[in-house]
Amino acid sequence: QPLVSIAIVTYNQKQYLYECIESCLMQDYENYEIVIADDYSIDGTQEMLREYSNRYPEKFVLKLNEINLGITKNSNVALNACSGKYIAFMGGDDLMLPGKLLTKVCLMEVNPDCAICYHNLDVFDSQSEPIVGESVRIYDGSSWQRIFSNIPIATNQSTAFGFTIGNKGYIGTTSGPFYEYDFAA
Repeated sequence: QPLVSIAIVTYNQKQYLYECIESCLMQDYENYEIVIADDYSIDGTQEMLREYSNRYPEKFVLKLNEINLGITKNSNVALNACSGKYIAFMGGDDLMLPGKLLTKVCLMEVNPDCAICYHNLDVFDSQSEPIVGESVRIYDGSSWQRIFSNIPIATNQSTAFGFTIGNKGYIGTTSGPFYEYDFAA
């Protein structure tokens, strides 16, 4: 079983992060690490993360920033700390459904030419009904060229599952393979 890094970026999300982490710990795929980059939260997030790391030292890699870096640099902190063959990106307010890691690893392993995979998602509001709207369909089968133009901002992290490119990748920089682009439909 290849190692999967679950990369979680967070900032002042303590009230949501517990459920996020628990959804990761409940996965039926066993070979994973949870890499969490906290962007200098002041709501008790870092204390909660230290408690998790003490309980599960073999599962957690914590990157607790001492200054606020912003989402792009904090994402790079998380990405640089990942050591898995595959990386599953999540926000601190996202949930991972049971079986996600096993399903994605199996898909990637039988399709070695596949670099990244996405899945549909449900948008919910934890203060009201579970489902806010329709499920968000990432790919409708009509055109692979349309896949990136159909990805809502909310799905960039929580639905991405890919492999490590080279030793490290970077988000939003000019020195690495990952960049932020504006895609036109």
